[in-house]
Amino acid sequence: VGSSMIMAEKGIEDIFEEYVKNIDFHNQDITVPFLNKMINDFKEPFVGHNKVILIRSQNGTPLATYAGDKVYVDTTDVTKMTKLLVDGKTLIIYRCDYSIYDLDLLLD
Repeated sequence: VGSSMIMAEKGIEDIFEEYVKNIDFHNQDITVPFLNKMINDFKEPFVGHNKVILIRSQNGTPLATYAGDKVYVDTTDVTKMTKLLVDGKTLIIYRCDYSIYDLDLLLD
């Protein structure tokens, strides 16, 4: 087991970081999936984007969320490392699980 790491090039905003500062997690409806709730409660950072990237630790804890129009997985020679290109900017994730969603599927 190792530690998770996320490195983002300047210009890529971690929406989850701002979301956790503004939301009371103790009063959340647990029947609504976490990502859907975040997008519908905190819409502004997602406006104008087509894709959402949710990054989780190895045990499934959400660590970061990013949005972009063009999201691609790129190659890397480092074991357990994934390189994503988000609107031409680099996002490196190490020892993390990630999912890329179409934003339209997550909106109310």
